[in-house]
This record gives sequence, structure tokens and C-alpha cells, in this order.
Amino acid sequence: MNHTRADVILVFVYPNTILFGAPVDDPLFAAHKVFSAPLFGRNESGNFYFPDRPGGVLGCAIQVRPN
Repeated sequence: MNHTRADVILVFVYPNTILFGAPVDDPLFAAHKVFSAPLFGRNESGNFYFPDRPGGVLGCAIQVRPN
């Protein structure tokens, strides 16, 4: 990312410790690795989903117009 007269912000996201309750198709938070675990307080198990990648980066260029 290169833009004159703009600030570039990079946000590093590490969702590797999050379990999702359903598959996620969002490019930054994609989660499709199935993990089966017992549900708390029940005699049954459920499926959870781990992220596909340990982390990702979101970039943004912010330009403020002078008054």
C-alpha cells in the first residue's frame, strides 16, 4: 500500500485461540477445521471450527482532508 498524503494502518489479527460454532468463510477469519468436543453440562458432543490460518493482516489507508 502506497498512497501519498495518507496514513497506512496495519491490523494484525490472530484468531488461533478462538473456536467458532459454525464454519466461517470471511477471508480474514476463515475457519473450516472441524473439532468435536463434549458440550458443557450435556451428555453429547458438538462440532467447533478452528481457524484455517494462525493469523492475518488487514491494511487500510486513511486520508484526512485539511480544513
